[in-house]
Amino acid sequence: FLDGKHTKSGKPREIPMSPELRVWLWGLHTKDSKKGETVFPSWSDEWFTNNWRKMLRASKLENVRFHDLRHTCASHLVMAGVDLVTVKEILGHQDIQTTMLYAHLAPKHKQAAIDRLGEHYGTFRHVLGTVKKVEEDGSKSLSETVSVPYNS
Repeated sequence: FLDGKHTKSGKPREIPMSPELRVWLWGLHTKDSKKGETVFPSWSDEWFTNNWRKMLRASKLENVRFHDLRHTCASHLVMAGVDLVTVKEILGHQDIQTTMLYAHLAPKHKQAAIDRLGEHYGTFRHVLGTVKKVEEDGSKSLSETVSVPYNS
Protein backbone atom coordinates (compact mmCIF):
# COMPACT_ATOMS: atom_id res chain seq x y z
CA PHE A 1 0.00 0.00 0.00
CA LEU A 2 1.26 3.47 -0.86
CA ASP A 3 -0.18 6.45 0.89
CA GLY A 4 -0.96 9.51 -1.22
CA LYS A 5 2.25 11.25 -0.12
CA HIS A 6 4.36 8.80 -2.12
CA THR A 7 2.38 8.60 -5.36
CA LYS A 8 2.64 10.97 -8.30
CA SER A 9 -1.12 11.50 -8.36
CA GLY A 10 -1.26 12.14 -4.62
CA LYS A 11 -3.86 9.39 -4.31
CA PRO A 12 -3.30 6.30 -2.16
CA ARG A 13 -3.19 2.99 -4.02
CA GLU A 14 -2.31 -0.63 -3.54
CA ILE A 15 0.36 -2.44 -5.52
CA PRO A 16 0.14 -6.24 -5.73
CA MET A 17 3.23 -8.23 -4.85
CA SER A 18 4.39 -11.77 -5.29
CA PRO A 19 4.38 -14.15 -2.32
CA GLU A 20 8.19 -14.25 -2.53
CA LEU A 21 8.47 -10.48 -2.19
CA ARG A 22 5.99 -10.48 0.69
CA VAL A 23 8.09 -13.05 2.59
CA TRP A 24 11.30 -11.14 1.85
CA LEU A 25 9.82 -7.82 3.00
CA TRP A 26 8.38 -9.47 6.10
CA GLY A 27 11.90 -10.56 6.99
CA LEU A 28 13.11 -6.95 6.87
CA HIS A 29 11.21 -5.91 9.96
CA THR A 30 13.52 -4.37 12.51
CA LYS A 31 13.56 -5.59 16.11
CA ASP A 32 11.74 -2.40 17.08
CA SER A 33 8.96 -2.75 14.51
CA LYS A 34 5.80 -4.66 15.26
CA LYS A 35 4.29 -7.11 12.82
CA GLY A 36 1.69 -5.33 10.71
CA GLU A 37 3.49 -1.99 10.82
CA THR A 38 5.40 -0.55 7.92
CA VAL A 39 8.46 -2.46 6.78
CA PHE A 40 10.59 0.68 6.85
CA PRO A 41 9.47 2.56 9.97
CA SER A 42 12.22 5.17 9.68
CA TRP A 43 11.41 6.02 6.06
CA SER A 44 12.56 9.43 4.89
CA ASP A 45 13.99 10.73 1.65
CA GLU A 46 17.43 10.89 3.26
CA TRP A 47 17.14 7.36 4.68
CA PHE A 48 16.05 6.01 1.29
CA THR A 49 18.76 7.84 -0.68
CA ASN A 50 21.51 6.61 1.66
CA ASN A 51 20.30 3.01 1.51
CA TRP A 52 19.78 3.13 -2.26
CA ARG A 53 23.36 4.29 -2.73
CA LYS A 54 24.66 1.53 -0.42
CA MET A 55 22.74 -1.07 -2.42
CA LEU A 56 24.12 0.26 -5.72
CA ARG A 57 27.68 0.12 -4.41
CA ALA A 58 27.18 -3.40 -3.04
CA SER A 59 25.68 -4.51 -6.36
CA LYS A 60 28.38 -2.72 -8.39
CA LEU A 61 25.69 -0.94 -10.39
CA GLU A 62 26.18 2.55 -11.77
CA ASN A 63 23.80 5.16 -13.13
CA VAL A 64 20.68 3.35 -11.94
CA ARG A 65 17.81 5.43 -10.62
CA PHE A 66 15.13 3.88 -8.46
CA HIS A 67 12.59 4.93 -11.10
CA ASP A 68 14.46 2.76 -13.62
CA LEU A 69 13.13 -0.28 -11.74
CA ARG A 70 9.62 0.85 -12.60
CA HIS A 71 10.46 0.92 -16.32
CA THR A 72 12.15 -2.48 -16.05
CA CYS A 73 9.10 -3.93 -14.31
CA ALA A 74 6.76 -2.55 -16.99
CA SER A 75 8.98 -3.85 -19.78
CA HIS A 76 9.17 -7.34 -18.30
CA LEU A 77 5.41 -7.45 -17.68
CA VAL A 78 4.73 -6.62 -21.34
CA MET A 79 7.37 -9.06 -22.62
CA ALA A 80 5.79 -11.75 -20.42
CA GLY A 81 2.50 -11.23 -22.26
CA VAL A 82 0.62 -9.20 -19.65
CA ASP A 83 -1.98 -7.04 -21.38
CA LEU A 84 -1.39 -3.28 -21.44
CA VAL A 85 -4.51 -2.42 -19.42
CA THR A 86 -3.25 -4.57 -16.54
CA VAL A 87 0.22 -3.02 -16.81
CA LYS A 88 -1.46 0.42 -16.70
CA GLU A 89 -3.29 -0.52 -13.51
CA ILE A 90 -0.19 -1.93 -11.81
CA LEU A 91 1.87 1.14 -12.67
CA GLY A 92 -0.93 3.53 -11.76
CA HIS A 93 -0.90 5.35 -15.08
CA GLN A 94 -3.87 7.68 -15.45
CA ASP A 95 -3.80 7.47 -19.25
CA ILE A 96 -3.34 4.33 -21.37
CA GLN A 97 -1.20 6.39 -23.77
CA THR A 98 1.56 6.44 -21.14
CA THR A 99 1.47 2.65 -20.96
CA MET A 100 1.43 2.38 -24.76
CA LEU A 101 5.11 3.41 -24.70
CA TYR A 102 5.79 -0.23 -23.81
CA ALA A 103 3.64 -1.72 -26.61
CA HIS A 104 6.61 -2.16 -28.95
CA LEU A 105 7.94 -4.81 -26.55
CA ALA A 106 5.06 -7.11 -27.51
CA PRO A 107 5.10 -7.08 -31.32
CA LYS A 108 3.39 -10.45 -31.54
CA HIS A 109 0.47 -9.49 -29.29
CA LYS A 110 -2.02 -9.32 -32.17
CA GLN A 111 -1.17 -12.79 -33.43
CA ALA A 112 -1.17 -14.13 -29.87
CA ALA A 113 -4.66 -12.71 -29.37
CA ILE A 114 -5.95 -14.44 -32.50
CA ASP A 115 -4.21 -17.68 -31.48
CA ARG A 116 -5.95 -17.50 -28.10
CA LEU A 117 -9.28 -17.07 -29.82
CA GLY A 118 -8.56 -20.18 -31.89
CA GLU A 119 -7.65 -22.11 -28.75
CA HIS A 120 -10.86 -20.93 -27.09
CA TYR A 121 -13.08 -22.14 -29.93
CA GLY A 122 -10.99 -25.12 -30.92
CA THR A 123 -9.42 -25.73 -34.28
CA PHE A 124 -10.76 -24.03 -37.38
CA ARG A 125 -9.59 -26.79 -39.72
CA HIS A 126 -13.17 -27.93 -40.30
CA VAL A 127 -14.02 -24.43 -41.50
CA LEU A 128 -11.12 -24.39 -43.91
CA GLY A 129 -12.12 -27.81 -45.26
CA THR A 130 -15.69 -26.62 -45.79
CA VAL A 131 -14.55 -23.49 -47.61
CA LYS A 132 -12.40 -25.59 -49.96
CA LYS A 133 -15.34 -27.91 -50.70
CA VAL A 134 -17.62 -24.93 -51.45
CA GLU A 135 -15.03 -23.48 -53.79
CA GLU A 136 -14.74 -26.81 -55.63
CA ASP A 137 -18.41 -27.57 -56.23
CA GLY A 138 -19.92 -24.09 -56.05
CA SER A 139 -23.30 -25.67 -55.24
CA LYS A 140 -23.81 -24.11 -51.80
CA SER A 141 -23.28 -20.64 -50.49
CA LEU A 142 -20.58 -20.14 -47.92
CA SER A 143 -23.10 -18.99 -45.30
CA GLU A 144 -25.02 -22.27 -45.70
CA THR A 145 -22.02 -24.48 -45.10
CA VAL A 146 -19.69 -22.69 -42.67
CA SER A 147 -20.59 -22.68 -39.02
CA VAL A 148 -18.36 -21.65 -36.16
CA PRO A 149 -19.20 -22.95 -32.69
CA TYR A 150 -20.26 -20.26 -30.25
CA ASN A 151 -19.78 -20.62 -26.51
CA SER A 152 -21.41 -17.97 -24.38
